[in-house]
This record gives sequence, C-alpha cells and structure tokens, in this order.
Amino acid sequence: MTEPDFYLGSQELTAWAVPRAVRFLGPAGTHGRVRAALDPPAPDGAAELVLAPRYSGDSLADAEPPVHVSVFAPDGTLVAVGELYRTRDEAAATTGGVGRL
Repeated sequence: MTEPDFYLGSQELTAWAVPRAVRFLGPAGTHGRVRAALDPPAPDGAAELVLAPRYSGDSLADAEPPVHVSVFAPDGTLVAVGELYRTRDEAAATTGGVGRL
C-alpha cells in the first residue's frame, strides 16, 4: 500500500479496534462515500470497503480528524463504525491501547 490517507480505529472493543491504514481509491456513489483499501484487511479478509461520514455535514475529504465513519461492505451492508485518524498511534489509542498490534 502506498502512503495511507488516514488510519481507521474504533472505540468499539471488537476486531475493528486494530488500527488499519486507509488509502482512498475513489468515490463510491452518493453521500460522500469513498472506496477505500485497508491494511491490514477487515476481519473478514476484505481489503477494500466503503467508508462514509457518520454524521450529516461531515466530509471525508476535508474534515479534521478524528472523523467518525460508517464502514460498508461493497454490497452496501454496514459492517462497522469507526474513526479516521492521522496516525496509527492515534487510532490505536482509541481503545486504551487494546487495538495495538
């Protein structure tokens, strides 16, 4: 993966608590959705998912982190919620370090 745009973390104590590098691949429909590559992949092994701003008025392109996001499978199924951060350490700290690799 090239230099990540953000790091995905989650305040939920699930497999999504592990920080993931996120690289935006392009738009994915409406409402500010963006196709994104993840490294490491999602818990189900998917390397590409869709991210969308969780709150009305937020934007993935120009918001200041942390940005709350909904994570969708390519078929549109909601699979997680999380936050985008500038660094891996910030993403890992969202769960008090539980998400550190």
